[in-house]
This record gives sequence, C-alpha cells and structure tokens, in this order.
Amino acid sequence: ARPLVYIEHTALFPDINNGTVKAVVKIRNGTGRAHEGRIQLQCSEVETGRKLEEVSLAFSLDKNMDSESFETIYPMGESPALWDEFNPHLYLMELELQSADGRDNSQVQFGMREFKSEGRQFSINGRPLFLRGTLECAIFPLTGYPATSKEDWLKILRAAKSHGLNHLRFHSWCPPEAAFEAADILGVYLQVEC
Repeated sequence: ARPLVYIEHTALFPDINNGTVKAVVKIRNGTGRAHEGRIQLQCSEVETGRKLEEVSLAFSLDKNMDSESFETIYPMGESPALWDEFNPHLYLMELELQSADGRDNSQVQFGMREFKSEGRQFSINGRPLFLRGTLECAIFPLTGYPATSKEDWLKILRAAKSHGLNHLRFHSWCPPEAAFEAADILGVYLQVEC
C-alpha cells in the first residue's frame, strides 16, 4: 500500500558541463484535495556509498490536478565521476516525499554522461565513441520468453563484452528493466527499437 499522494515517476537529466542533474518528479494526487509537501533528494555513489548534498523541493498540488510534475537542479559536487563503457560509475538518487497524507520513497540509479552525435560521429562525454555490437532479436528458445532477471542479463552482457562488444541492438522490441540495470552496471550501450 502507498499513500494517496506519491511519487509516480522520476526522470533524471545529467549535465556534465555544469556538474548537475535536472530531476523531474511527477507526483500523483489521489485524494481529490489540494496538497502541499516536500521532496528530499539525496544522491550517493553506488560503489562507495558516499552521500552527496541533500536538496529539498517544496510542492503544492491543486485539488483539480490528479498529477503534476516538479523539477529541480541537483548539484553533483566539484567533479562528479562520469559513466562510460570503461568506467561505468553509477549514482543512486533517493527521493522521499513527505505530505499530510504520509511518506513515499523512490530510488533511481543513473550515470553522469553525455551521449550525442557530432557530425557523423557519436561521442560519449566529449570523446569519440565506436559502437561494436550485435543484434538481440528476442530469441530465447529454452524458455520461449526473454530473460527477466538482472543476473540473467549480466550473464548475457558479460558474454557480449568478452567478445569485445560494447552495445546491443534490440531489433523491434524493448527488453525488460533488468537489461537496462545490467547494462548500466557493466558499461554497455543499448539501442532499443520500440
């Protein structure tokens, strides 16, 4: 059970040039009443557990709005560690919503990275990126359905990395959340065709 005022979704947008993360938090209000509260955000390094600064975001929900998004800029410190295939450094953003209706918690794991195209070349964190990958067509003959556990996807992606590959293309399908989690941990790029 969750409170009637809760965190429905959180999207994080890293900005490596400014050392910040824009957090867009969607709050759901199932009470039919106006609500006010706060969201506490705190980031920590996954590998070391070192906690960064705590940021507080106040929110106010109109009684006619069943959901609304709020955003804030979270500072990542002097020189945040960047994520790439060679150093898949991860952070964990923990959010706690406090309102008269109760408390709700959420966590989002992410990496500080900037993936973009420059002319005809992809880059990661300002460095050229060469994609070396394979195709994943949802062929799982032993089960008849894709793997759904993080451990299974760690095994699949480790096999790809052991052959010198750094990305998988998911042809005409989207893998389960466990594949994204495993890719973040191992430093693998995913091309998902929805």
